[in-house]
Amino acid sequence: MSLSIKNPNSFSLQGDLNFSNASSIEKELDHALKSIISRLEIDLNDTQEIDSAGIALLMHIIHHCQSNSIDLQFTGLVSENAKSLINIHGLDNLFSPFIKQ
Repeated sequence: MSLSIKNPNSFSLQGDLNFSNASSIEKELDHALKSIISRLEIDLNDTQEIDSAGIALLMHIIHHCQSNSIDLQFTGLVSENAKSLINIHGLDNLFSPFIKQ
């Protein structure tokens, strides 16, 4: 998994977002999120596998953006696996406003 900063308001996640790397990605994201003021786009197009730790990381991003009045959009195809986890945990209403296909 890697985090790329496309521009100051746009990040891209590539690879698997799971238990084995969510903690290190969270540290990178927390550092990068400090510079975001009003808008953030996160491209998930190149993300293959997302497990419950990955969903928790995305929730962390949502919480940070809501707490700091940052307009957030997840772009790219959200995998069926991720959608299923979001649904199983009853998080559809939390995620749906931020997902742009």
